[in-house]
Amino acid sequence: MMLKDTTQILDIRCLNLTEWPKQLIGKEHLIKILDCSCNRLVSLPNGLTNLKTLNCSYNQLISLPNNLTKLKTLDCFNNRLTSLSNSLIDLIYLNCSYNQLKSLPNDLTKLKTLHCFNNELTSLPNDLTKLKTLSCFNNKLFSDEWVKLEKI
Repeated sequence: MMLKDTTQILDIRCLNLTEWPKQLIGKEHLIKILDCSCNRLVSLPNGLTNLKTLNCSYNQLISLPNNLTKLKTLDCFNNRLTSLSNSLIDLIYLNCSYNQLKSLPNDLTKLKTLHCFNNELTSLPNDLTKLKTLSCFNNKLFSDEWVKLEKI
């Protein structure tokens, strides 16, 4: 598995990986689109600073890197996540369903699509003003959260 300096897309899905490939260490900053879904990864490296699209679904992740500030699309469903980083400030699309999330970051002001069903959420962020699509069933949301959503 080679990653040249001109490569921006990396597809390492369904390879039964349990850790980040050694051949890619130090080259994470080159990746803009990463699909590492359907593996057994428990973590991702911190060097993924230029990512715009990440599909890390169907892994065993317990957290994501804290420096994903350029990320626009995040598919992280079916993992073991209990929280998401506050660095997801440019996110437009988020599917974090089937995790163990108790809350979502507050700075999701650009978010247009949110799928967060089958988590442990007790509330939703206040600033979801651009939201067009929402799926949040099977959580622990209370009726006052629905009133908040009606205002959006």
